[in-house]
Amino acid sequence: MKAVVMYRSNTGFTRRYATWIAEELGCEAIDMAVSPVDVGDFDVVVFGSWFHAALVPGSKECKHLMAEHPDVPFVVFVVGATKPEETEQTAEALERTYPKADYPDLPRFYLRGGFDYPSLSFMDKMLMKMMFKELEKKAASGDADAAEGLAGMREGFDATDREAIGPLVACAKELAVGRACR
Repeated sequence: MKAVVMYRSNTGFTRRYATWIAEELGCEAIDMAVSPVDVGDFDVVVFGSWFHAALVPGSKECKHLMAEHPDVPFVVFVVGATKPEETEQTAEALERTYPKADYPDLPRFYLRGGFDYPSLSFMDKMLMKMMFKELEKKAASGDADAAEGLAGMREGFDATDREAIGPLVACAKELAVGRACR
């Protein structure tokens, strides 16, 4: 099996998952911001990025590569701070980026990362300050989820979990040998 994991990472959580996935698949993890990838040479391509204001950086490049190489199976994973059990929010964001009507056979995975305020760009820090104010209002009105979210973002957290990649790795292996993911 010849696989590749290509990724975009901002604060390191996506890079960590990409590295773990590449180790499990016995392949290389390549930062798309640094090096282009010729995906036509692979049996399966795994693309990973993070949610950024409900957008997925690098997704346009990924979609372009999928269109150029329709015979190469892709697997997509997106990393975010949202708890995995809050599936509605992550499913909506994935659907906006990779609509099932356009990508019916594309396996999509959500992996929980973390939040590292000091690693954000200046602009992202400004946007987060606005979000903090909104969460503060909700928390003050008794919204326990807002209070918990605000505390986690202010303190930062790392919720990466190597075991969470198991289903994704199994899917990539199935696709590499020509079988659909279960």
